[in-house]
Amino acid sequence: MKPFTTLFLITITCLVARAELLTITLDTAVSNRSDTITINDQQSIKLKNVWLKGACGSSAGSQPTMVWNIHGLVYTNTYAAFSDTTSVFVGPASVYVTSYSCDNQIAATFDIEPSAFPPDKALTLGAYSGNVKVTMEASTDLVNWAPASNGLVYTNAPDARFFRIKMERNAQPPP
Repeated sequence: MKPFTTLFLITITCLVARAELLTITLDTAVSNRSDTITINDQQSIKLKNVWLKGACGSSAGSQPTMVWNIHGLVYTNTYAAFSDTTSVFVGPASVYVTSYSCDNQIAATFDIEPSAFPPDKALTLGAYSGNVKVTMEASTDLVNWAPASNGLVYTNAPDARFFRIKMERNAQPPP
């Protein structure tokens, strides 16, 4: 591989896997909704801080609201709940701030980070490992295991399902 190509790939990898801080702002004199921050399934988002200038009434309808869409489920919380800077959400997700009857300015800053793939959830097959068969299995009791299909949708099961991936060394190739 040419040195320039290697440097280019390393640079791209560093750019893709970096954390960033993003801020959304809302000036109710201009609009009643901020821009939306959207993250993908390879990222996580955490509220860092919120700044509010202006006055709002105490009723829930007059408070600024932060709207979260996390994995397709929508959650809202009023300004009083904005102080939760401990929760981290993994994407896909989006968030915006809205306010319909306040005279104020709001700025919310979020920390967006790449989601690390947990190494304890992966199997590694080394080079020249011989014939290895990789299978996925499912169980409802962690004792009895049955073959499972990758990509199959499991819905409305009466019991919880557990999945595992197995590697069988010295496997015979299919005929």
